[in-house]
Amino acid sequence: MSDIFISYKSDDIAIAKVIAEELQSRGWSVFWDREVPIAENIYDFIDAELDNTHCVIVLWSESSIKSKWVKEEAREGLNKNILRPIFIEKVRPPFGFRDLKTVDLTGWKKGTPNTDFDNLIKSIQSLIGTPSKPNKPDEEGPPERDTTTSIVEPPLKSIEPVIDESSEIEFKIPSSTGKSVPLLLCKIPAGSFMMGSPEKEKDRSEYESPQHQVTIPHDIYLGKYPITQKQWRAVLGKNPANFKGNTNRPVECVSWDDCQNFIKKLNDLGQGTFRLPSEAEWEYACRAGTSTRFYWGDDPEYQRNKSVCMVYWKFFSKNTSCGEKETEFMGAL
Repeated sequence: MSDIFISYKSDDIAIAKVIAEELQSRGWSVFWDREVPIAENIYDFIDAELDNTHCVIVLWSESSIKSKWVKEEAREGLNKNILRPIFIEKVRPPFGFRDLKTVDLTGWKKGTPNTDFDNLIKSIQSLIGTPSKPNKPDEEGPPERDTTTSIVEPPLKSIEPVIDESSEIEFKIPSSTGKSVPLLLCKIPAGSFMMGSPEKEKDRSEYESPQHQVTIPHDIYLGKYPITQKQWRAVLGKNPANFKGNTNRPVECVSWDDCQNFIKKLNDLGQGTFRLPSEAEWEYACRAGTSTRFYWGDDPEYQRNKSVCMVYWKFFSKNTSCGEKETEFMGAL
């Protein structure tokens, strides 16, 4: 499977090829030409590539904004938080993509200095990392990579920070009741880990391959618990959860777009910069410095895992208040 998936309309194949070649020259593998192996179903083949890619690039043009296929591929990337949109013509993006920061490559030519293209490269590096070496013309396939993510933002600053020796930060969210609502974040130290799982690991999924080393170059702060109904209501003024009765329970029945709105409103409150974690950051935190199947060990018979599964079941059957169960070694639940 490829590092990068380029979505475009067939009318734009010439510029898609140029962009793909530029990315390949930097060492990334790119799926763009839609060549399907003999006897393969084209829809299943493209779907598998899209499911397993680490970055989706969509090329917006007069043709592509009208393409249902392109919009569906872009939506998949957006839902996975791996979309990098590009203007190749001056157009208005489809509904749902208009608020995204989009790289402007209208008029760009291969080999010419371009700040926007340089920013695109940096954005991709922040998502999937920098290949260890660029591809040479006679090389086949992508080289090994040593990183797949970097953090753009500095460590968070709170509106009213309370920092102690436990490496936790408590944010005070203003509430309409006049009493602030705390939001606790744990410090996740910078470091490296092997992302994915070994091919022989029990019950693994194919999309967990290949294993590759990832470096998280900066300390980050991650919510210790899922966002609660109380926190959601303090920010957005409503509680959409189905399992009400205790506002310390996690909020559910919210979409990715709802979460983006929550983050935007949270950032509007003041000095902090919040975002969703990348897939690499999340796995790094969940692994908690371990290399085993679970952070407590391989657990081939799921002995300890049963209690974790029970927590998940309670969340989606009757719901449990945040903080009632043990946490990973890094402190995030």
